[in-house]
Amino acid sequence: MKKIADWYQQIMINVMKRLTTKDILIILVITIVLLIIAKLTGEMSSERWLKI
Repeated sequence: MKKIADWYQQIMINVMKRLTTKDILIILVITIVLLIIAKLTGEMSSERWLKI
């Protein structure tokens, strides 16, 4: 799991270098939606959600 996080962070650093404000807003919205989905699906297995 840590490897994926490092990989994601590396991509985000590269993307941040050439983002406009509009792109940042889109990414924030997508991230929030993904977190909500993850939380909703995680409710069924609360142990997994607590680890995150």
